[in-house]
Amino acid sequence: MSERTKDSDGRRFSIGLWSEIPAGGRWANEGISRMLGFLIEGAAKTHKYKFCVCVSNGLGRVVRDDFSALAAVEYIDWEVFETPDRVALQTTTEQRDLISKFGLVDGLVQQALYANQSVPVDAWIIPHPHFTTAVLLDKPRATLVADAIPFDFSVAWRGTHYFGDNGHWTRWQRNVSAALATSDVVVTHSMHNALKALIELLNCPPERLIILPNAAVDIIESLPWLKERRRTTETRLRAHAIVREYFHQHGPAYLADFPFEEHDYLVISTRDRPQKNIVKIVEAVATLNRKKNRNLKIITTAHIEHGEWTRLPDFISGERYHLDFISTPDLPRDVHAALYHGSVMSIHSSFFEGGTGGFPFFESNSVGVPGAQAFGPHVDELLDYMPTIRPYCFDPYDTNDVIRAIELVLDHREEALQIQSEAYQRHSSVYDWTHVVNAWGRALFGETAAGPFFAGPTAGIFGAYSFAEEMARQKADGAALEPDRFNGNAA
Repeated sequence: MSERTKDSDGRRFSIGLWSEIPAGGRWANEGISRMLGFLIEGAAKTHKYKFCVCVSNGLGRVVRDDFSALAAVEYIDWEVFETPDRVALQTTTEQRDLISKFGLVDGLVQQALYANQSVPVDAWIIPHPHFTTAVLLDKPRATLVADAIPFDFSVAWRGTHYFGDNGHWTRWQRNVSAALATSDVVVTHSMHNALKALIELLNCPPERLIILPNAAVDIIESLPWLKERRRTTETRLRAHAIVREYFHQHGPAYLADFPFEEHDYLVISTRDRPQKNIVKIVEAVATLNRKKNRNLKIITTAHIEHGEWTRLPDFISGERYHLDFISTPDLPRDVHAALYHGSVMSIHSSFFEGGTGGFPFFESNSVGVPGAQAFGPHVDELLDYMPTIRPYCFDPYDTNDVIRAIELVLDHREEALQIQSEAYQRHSSVYDWTHVVNAWGRALFGETAAGPFFAGPTAGIFGAYSFAEEMARQKADGAALEPDRFNGNAA
């Protein structure tokens, strides 16, 4: 790793973000793409880093449109490098061996050759481990492994074409393990994911593994007119004007004139995946509406697709719940924030995330809206640092407990908002996105870039830490971490 500092030559560290999403693929304001935006905003506040985003031909405009909404300046804090339509570059013998080993496709090979020649970076972040063409890049790499969901929830990937001897996910495991062995640093967001996905499943070398939690998300800058983290009648009207204007321009037409102000609605900001458990929230809200005379609606950013992916589409259809469950995917950042601000609460029902906590709970808190979230290993780790939010966490398998959490927020909304806001402020005051980007800088460039990592959970400090060093400390303390500690049963 380079030990060069910014001050030694007067310029920022240049960090590449490598993407293998094809032209026409989904680059949406969700998941890892959303996290990269927060990372860039954190970097903008430090004035120490510039992110260079290398994408396939045809994807540049989509990425620019997304990142242009950030509190960061193009060409100073970030820049998109779109691979030209034709790249006439030759591979070396070593590169051809890697191409053969990983079965790399020509278009992405040419993108990597273009990146080596034309994208001015000091090191790379590889945001998905299956972006294995990154093995051709000629600068140091830190590979992020956020999770390995199909191996924990294989119900959505049935058949030998997924998990047979040469199935998709079998090949994924084999290729990712081999690629991680060539990565200079491997990063994940939580100890539970490090133990289960990195060490147990992918045989990641422990000495290369960094636990780097994401910070509490703050989306208030997407609503520059919101001066305080507080919803009023006036700010709610303004938020809904933004939402309606978006739907007026982009559809669906019936939402352009939807009377949002006349309805209490919950926001579910996530994708529809087996572990996301959205159907449990729909069941709970349906029960509240029909048996407890509530009049609640749900607005979600999830695409709803019929098939065997989850029970959600069949439940909505079978229960005739179309008018109370509204899907609004692919929202831009300001509309997404406005939708949160106008809601009565957020709710995140996932019983597994690869990180520490989940984005939606913090996102809504940051714009003055309380939330509730499901217990799981990701929340277990968070509660070690934020114990006061425990009453607003629920058993993801128990509809009655989901109802309890929803009613606790709805019936005592101001109290919930105060407790959650205080916890949010304490958390974000000691660990924000500048800490996160500095931890990435430390992982890539050494202590001269950003100072040492935090001491880790043993010291009771929330932040980034070395997996190997933390395990050694715990062993020395006679309290080695048990994988079962993170079993999602903290209720």
